[in-house]
Amino acid sequence: MVNIVWASLSDTGKVKDNNEDHYAIISPQYPEFPYIFAISDGVGGRKGGDLASAKAIQIISDYFVWHLSESQGAPEIAQKAFEVANSELRLAGSLNAELNGMGTTVVFAALFDDTLQITWIGDSRAYIVKKNNLEQITVDHTLPNELLKRGSITEKQLKNHPCKHHLVRALGIDETAKPEMVRLPSQDLEWLILCTDGLYEHVSDIEIQGAIQKLNDPALITKKLIQMALSRGGTDNVTVIAVKIIDTQTKENKASKKRFGIF
Repeated sequence: MVNIVWASLSDTGKVKDNNEDHYAIISPQYPEFPYIFAISDGVGGRKGGDLASAKAIQIISDYFVWHLSESQGAPEIAQKAFEVANSELRLAGSLNAELNGMGTTVVFAALFDDTLQITWIGDSRAYIVKKNNLEQITVDHTLPNELLKRGSITEKQLKNHPCKHHLVRALGIDETAKPEMVRLPSQDLEWLILCTDGLYEHVSDIEIQGAIQKLNDPALITKKLIQMALSRGGTDNVTVIAVKIIDTQTKENKASKKRFGIF
């Protein structure tokens, strides 16, 4: 089993009245099971964003854990979990006019001994650190990114595009869920960072990497990153999970924190 130390923190920010971000952390129940880290962010301007965010992350986490023991196909299970969550959100919306059209982003990471599997929809992000280099693993499902893929805009135009928060994919919005997935070896990974757009709206990738290198402690890193976002306006809810992945060949911090929760 991989050895980890993790911390998480969420803040409403300075503009919004309520926090539509939620996160889940699940320690493995059996040696062959993964650690699970997930973040969701209710779609802004949609009714029921808070409920959609909490409900989706609960459904996906529960489905993945319960069905993983039945199959070796973790990718298929994650895909199905997103589909089930999408259907449940749409059903809830069809039964309650106040919830009609509710949606959410989700980034879902399963950390096995030999593999890190990340499944996502929307613009909540996952980063890894390997050999002291920060790398964004997810690709934001936003209109500007779609335009970039088509060659309609440049990288320079992407950053300050007026529609940079316009999602083209989210759970609950479309009839069919279309998450993306990345699987990579977990060996040599040093850090896993998950966050909502409330962080990277105000804090650059270089600053995230700098905080990790300087502080080298999950609790201090999450606190520092959120403080930076708040000090620069805190225009959205902001949530961060920082996971330090420790070389299993060493004896450093063999005991990792164990916790289960939806927040």
